[in-house]
Amino acid sequence: MLRRELAERDGDLVSRADVIRLWQMTATQCKIRLLYIPRKMASQLAAQKSPAKIEALLRAELYEALQGISEKLGEFLQTWGDIDGDNEPAAGS
Repeated sequence: MLRRELAERDGDLVSRADVIRLWQMTATQCKIRLLYIPRKMASQLAAQKSPAKIEALLRAELYEALQGISEKLGEFLQTWGDIDGDNEPAAGS
C-alpha cells in the first residue's frame, strides 16, 4: 500500500477515474472537431471538379482538426498536473 501511495504522490500513478476522464475528454474533442468538417467544407468541396483537389482539401482540413485536438489535449494536460516531471501544476492554473 505504501508503494502505491508513494507512486501517486510522485505522479507515477494516476487514478482510473482520471484516466477515464482524460479519454472521455479526448473522444469528445475528436467527435466535435471531426463532425464539424462536413458543414465547414460542403460548399467549398461542391465547387471542386477534381477528385485530387477534393482529397487535398479534406486532408488539409483533417490535419488541421487533428492538430487542434492535439493542442487542446496538451493544454489540458499542462493544467492537469505533472507532465514535465515536476509534480506541480503549470503556471496560471
